[in-house]
Amino acid sequence: MQPREGYSTLSGPQVDLMKKIKEEMKRAQQQQSSNAKRLAAMDKEARRRDNLIRQLENKDRQREQFMKRTNEEINRLRKAQKEQARQARSAASSRVTPMRTAQSRMPRTPANRGHPPPEVAFSPKQAKMKWTFIEKRLNRLVTQKQTVGKMEEELGRQLEERTRLVDEITTLERRFVQVQDVQEREAVADQIDGCHLKLNYVQDQITEIQTAIVDMDGSKVRARSFFDFLVFREFRFFALG
Repeated sequence: MQPREGYSTLSGPQVDLMKKIKEEMKRAQQQQSSNAKRLAAMDKEARRRDNLIRQLENKDRQREQFMKRTNEEINRLRKAQKEQARQARSAASSRVTPMRTAQSRMPRTPANRGHPPPEVAFSPKQAKMKWTFIEKRLNRLVTQKQTVGKMEEELGRQLEERTRLVDEITTLERRFVQVQDVQEREAVADQIDGCHLKLNYVQDQITEIQTAIVDMDGSKVRARSFFDFLVFREFRFFALG
């Protein structure tokens, strides 16, 4: 009742002025509320981006640690392979026994020509050395296979993550086309950019893991070739105990 009584004492222009003032105050309040909502949305988006950056940094550190361990394992296996190859050459050169040496010195006369050479003397010591060498090579091969298996598991996880991100980007792009509100479109565009950043990171990981697996496979040696160092009598020696 009091405002109406107050308005009744005002003239027409004064009443219009009061209405305009109220409308301006209402618009100012609406604008202030809208600005507050926009600031809250911007703060939320900033926090989301900060979390995304931290997640990418953590994943990058994990990727670097994983690749570091993988490279160390590859280098260790390569060094071991070189050392084992050197030992293999040394073992092969030690096959020549005094009897073999004497045989090589034996002149080829008409009397012994056409006859098979005498059998090379068997050395249990040399056979054990070769078997020890083979065991070490097989252990290295098992370790190498386990390392490749872990890398293949990680590769599978990264491929699944890449597929998920591609699907998410496709969904967000469809949503971006359908949305009419400008602010919402900007938010969707930011989400698409974030997914593309993740996708690039995942693709880099996939490439590095694939390269590491190829390097590991390239350095593999067939287990069957290890036994080429043993002759039949040496196989028989270990089989009979």
